Amino acid sequence: MTELQPREQQTVMDPRTGVVFNVEEVKDDLLVEIFTQLEHREKQMLQWRRMAEDELVRRRDAALGERSKKLWRVGSHNIEVDHGTRRVWDPTELEMVVEDLVGRGLLRAGDTAGLLTDQEPKVDGRVALDLLNRSEGDALMELRRCFSLKQGRARVKVVPTAQIEP
Repeated sequence: MTELQPREQQTVMDPRTGVVFNVEEVKDDLLVEIFTQLEHREKQMLQWRRMAEDELVRRRDAALGERSKKLWRVGSHNIEVDHGTRRVWDPTELEMVVEDLVGRGLLRAGDTAGLLTDQEPKVDGRVALDLLNRSEGDALMELRRCFSLKQGRARVKVVPTAQIEP
């Protein structure tokens, strides 16, 4: 669906009948009925969209493999999947590992700036990932102990592909 056109912005449709009303002229009781019906439909549409999204993820993973970074082409669309996996850093473990690595000369203290906050230890995930990506050898192995992967909800992005006319 698209955004409402200017002429539609002052109207509301009763989803039970399909009749369109000027929103300012609808009586209170009918407007409440329309609102509750639209709210119900909105929840139903969201459930259907999520089921379709979950099925697209399942089919894409079956076709390409869950770890694949490739786009899945379906007709004239490319399907991208973000599996929702995120790193969950253990601030205490990371702090101990980083102090040890700096002490052993495997990391420079400047590389860890902004990694943890002073209040309750909290990891800045972007800084930690940058440090992880720049590390190698023993430092990399030690840093890998400091996070786990948390599975979120997979999300789908459908992108139409450009059609070239012959």
